[in-house]
Amino acid sequence: MRKVSFSRIWPAILVVLVVSCKSAPKTVEEVQPEQAKVEDVAAEPETEEEPAVVEETEIAEETPEAEDGELLAKKQSMYAELGETLTAARAKRQEVMNSNLNNDYKERFDSADGALNTATGTYEAGFDAVDEAALTEARSALDGFTSIINDALLAKAESLQSTSGSMQQQALKLKADTAVKQNYNLAAELFNKGNAAMRSEDYAAAAEFYGESIPAFMETINIATEKKTKAELALKNAEEKIGESEKIVEDAVKQLETGEDGDAL
Repeated sequence: MRKVSFSRIWPAILVVLVVSCKSAPKTVEEVQPEQAKVEDVAAEPETEEEPAVVEETEIAEETPEAEDGELLAKKQSMYAELGETLTAARAKRQEVMNSNLNNDYKERFDSADGALNTATGTYEAGFDAVDEAALTEARSALDGFTSIINDALLAKAESLQSTSGSMQQQALKLKADTAVKQNYNLAAELFNKGNAAMRSEDYAAAAEFYGESIPAFMETINIATEKKTKAELALKNAEEKIGESEKIVEDAVKQLETGEDGDAL
């Protein structure tokens, strides 16, 4: 067999390799970076959407921590209201005691006092012990003491109204509305203000106006009585003088008829 020298065929091999490289198609790997960019751009809007954040917020509002916060705020408000109500109830209780109404309304006073003590005990037990029941007891105590005061004021106002009204009628019998008009009008104005306060259920104001009208009517009655007494005395004196005048006239007539010595003319 004939041997072929490698040096002779090497140029032919090189030509084949060069042709093969030029005619070979481009691989898919050259366009892969561009496809990756497209995928990245398409995926970006999904990571920037806001609804996901809103959903997270809504979920957070329903968490146990949020519910605990609401309960704490409610209890703080209840605790503060309980303290304020107890303070107001104690003030009304003292007002009842100062007026000695605790004996006049003993049963109602004891009931309100019991509610006050119960609510006070819960309040002094501390923040955690406060509940709706304690607040109800405190309100009951405040209403109880307040109603005692209002009823006592109503009774007082009605009594003063009766007294003042009687004095007004007495003044009218003395013609005080004309004889001492200025004094009468002042007393009557106070009486009318008391009536207006009664209609509006302001019994404290009513009692005050009636209380002021009574001495005003009393002064009016006294002045009118004094004027009437003087007038009656003047009338009596006038009548006496008239009687004396009539006697003088009668004596004169007799003298004219009989003469100085008593003989007839």
